Amino acid sequence: MFERFTDRARRVLVLAQEEARLLNHPMIGTDHILLGLLAEGEGVAWRALSGVGVDLVIARQVVEEFRSPTGPHPHAGSPPFTTEAKKALELSLRAALALGHSYIGTEHLLLGLLDVDQVETTELFAALVVDTADLRSQLTDLLVGVTVGEPIHGTDALRERIHVLEGLLRAIELCGEVIDAVAHCADRKEALQALTGLPFGFSNRQAAAVLDLRVILVTSEYRERLAAELAELKVQDTD
Repeated sequence: MFERFTDRARRVLVLAQEEARLLNHPMIGTDHILLGLLAEGEGVAWRALSGVGVDLVIARQVVEEFRSPTGPHPHAGSPPFTTEAKKALELSLRAALALGHSYIGTEHLLLGLLDVDQVETTELFAALVVDTADLRSQLTDLLVGVTVGEPIHGTDALRERIHVLEGLLRAIELCGEVIDAVAHCADRKEALQALTGLPFGFSNRQAAAVLDLRVILVTSEYRERLAAELAELKVQDTD
């Protein structure tokens, strides 16, 4: 799995290890991975966390209170990951595959933390006063490749946009089937073929837009924005 990690993601794990050592913690937990994402200071995950007001200094203070130091570090080499941290890393791979990505970046690491849904991580986000729905929304804004509400000029462009939006909304409704279809595809071409081959049939243009949308990240609010735009464009098309 680690061969898929980008340089930034590898750097995050190195920083997570350093944070664990700094705090005299014998294992690398999800809290240290979060600190690593913040300490990295440039990636998509850092921008999303910053967008909801998470600061490295404050987060480190919370983690210090969250987990008591255990004295001198007992491991000569790299400290091991906790069971929960291992699960988060596995989920980061799953998130990357579901998004049609062959790599694991900082955004996927953050998704893994959000998806792990265990006591340690849930309590950490609560202690940081982070609304995880807002954090997912920040990720959506950073990663989603479809801009809602772009000006449309000409009948053909209007109908093409309607066609695309209908496909996107159908993909969101069938999110589970879409994710299953593309989760193990080796590349974008294979993912496009998988989507156009589904029983509910996306066109090539719709399939491309679905992949760009990264449907796994879509929030209900974003879906409502797409639906509102579609309704407005259909009214324009009948004028």
